Amino acid sequence: MAFIFQSAMNYSSLPQVHAIENLKPFDEIEFEKALSKKFARGDEEHDSMLVVVHETPPELILPYNILLDKMPAKSYLL
Repeated sequence: MAFIFQSAMNYSSLPQVHAIENLKPFDEIEFEKALSKKFARGDEEHDSMLVVVHETPPELILPYNILLDKMPAKSYLL
């Protein structure tokens, strides 16, 4: 039951997340794409042989549910 509730919460916040993403200017989108490419992970087996440690920069880590605290206070359970 908790899974269904959490899934409903995630899906209900999805349009808001998309709306926020659509408001970003072109330069910001291109900057985020460049960051993603820069920190993209290669083959983990190859990297482990070379003892490469990957750290994800904080600006690329999204919270579990971005807009959970900004959602209306109504219940989505029936």
